Amino acid sequence: MALKHRDLRRVALREHEPPQASDVLDLATCTNGYGPAPAIEEALRAAVSDDALRGYPDPTSRPAREAIATRFHTTPERVIMGNGAFELLWTAARVLVRSGDTVLTVEPGSPELGAAARHLGARVVQWRAVERSAHRVDLEQVGDLMGLERPAVVSLAAPTTPAGSPIPFRDLHAHRNRAPTAGTRARALTASLVAQRSDPLRYS
Repeated sequence: MALKHRDLRRVALREHEPPQASDVLDLATCTNGYGPAPAIEEALRAAVSDDALRGYPDPTSRPAREAIATRFHTTPERVIMGNGAFELLWTAARVLVRSGDTVLTVEPGSPELGAAARHLGARVVQWRAVERSAHRVDLEQVGDLMGLERPAVVSLAAPTTPAGSPIPFRDLHAHRNRAPTAGTRARALTASLVAQRSDPLRYS
């Protein structure tokens, strides 16, 4: 059976025993069934033997932010660290979304910014890709909806989640330049494959 992530606990509570792993397909997880890459295993072993691991980590994550800033040709002040994308999306919503705002989410994508926006009293509208087009995002239609709804915040995942349909970054740049911007304070882009690209991400 296929379940949403939040439904797993309800199933476990309803049954006398938790469901067997082979009986449940969790479509909300991002775990890797193949394990970490050898280079990551080596880095972890080196870190465990490092005396620096015995103390508290830098609460500002300065070394990590500096490394990320260097990789993407920006400054550490423009890099925010968090415990996963979901925490960062909720943080972004708390900063960007106000009660009464309209927030546009492009689906399929991460539901967290939309959920956070509803929690904050915003009105959430969706543009949703369809199966017959392999769940590909039509940025022209998204732009048309932006013109109609004038959202304060737009949320989009590249590639789409969990469908994995790619959205070329050149298309995102072109969309940013031509899409209606009246009333729009920010666009939140969840880019799950940035680390696999050879060219730096330049989208905000």
